[in-house]
Amino acid sequence: MAKTRKKSDEVSLTDRLTQRPKVDRPAKRAKMSNSVPKTSDNLIIDLALSDDSSDVEMVSVTMPRENADVPTDFEILNIFQDISKLAKIEKYLNILYRPFVCFVNTKCEFNLPELNVIIPNAKYDPDQHSALFIKRTFPVGSLKVYANGNIYAHGYSRESAHTGLRRFIHHLEDFEYKPLLRNPKYNVVNATFSMPFHVNLKQLHSGCYSRTSFSSKKTFLTYWMDEWQIKLAIFPTGFVYVMFSTQPRHTRRAIQFILPVLYRYKELNTKPIDMDKSGDIDYKLRWEREFQREDDFSIKM
Repeated sequence: MAKTRKKSDEVSLTDRLTQRPKVDRPAKRAKMSNSVPKTSDNLIIDLALSDDSSDVEMVSVTMPRENADVPTDFEILNIFQDISKLAKIEKYLNILYRPFVCFVNTKCEFNLPELNVIIPNAKYDPDQHSALFIKRTFPVGSLKVYANGNIYAHGYSRESAHTGLRRFIHHLEDFEYKPLLRNPKYNVVNATFSMPFHVNLKQLHSGCYSRTSFSSKKTFLTYWMDEWQIKLAIFPTGFVYVMFSTQPRHTRRAIQFILPVLYRYKELNTKPIDMDKSGDIDYKLRWEREFQREDDFSIKM
């Protein structure tokens, strides 16, 4: 004989729904949210359901970026505003800063082993390099001295490189050397970078006619910045040389200034450039030597 439920135990469906305990929705959402690991590789969907599972109160979707290492256009255009993102932007644009170098041929022959002994902070290892390396602290920089009289002074600015060289020359006079400091020469290229797109040089020249020089016979456009006496050589591939800077801050300002200009004259309907394969290293070095030869290190202090 089948057992039957007593009437006193029978509860209608309506009563059971009414008697269901209330759900703490914030706690439930937090519990559900914590149950799924939120990583950049996952698509995360949080659902907060009502008593009726067909009623979805809230849906939040977090989509990962395709490549977190690629900065946005806004970040690039504000390159020096957020220092925490600067390294990522400089890597993406392949920004390479050149040290400020002052060069002179002193018309004097040096005994490098002797200088290695008498000059503080000097290092000479002929098996590794033919030059004597000297570290300077005031101003901060370094020197490379060759036996044939050539000296290269590196500094954080054009002035500090020249000052470090001049003080070293005066120091040598105490040891019966008679070096000359005539017509010091300086490196022309101070930085290079490459945009991830082509640049329409004709439109850029038309829009910035008073600041630019361009002809069909040249493969690059010259952009002058009179404020800091800086010259930019811009190639249609988006590769840019920053030249004639005298201070690191001037180099950064020139880069910050030219970025929105390059975006404004971006070449349309062209394939994005692979930043790791843009240009040929020999091609870039050839142009750098050409600029150096063309101006003959002619910028003086």
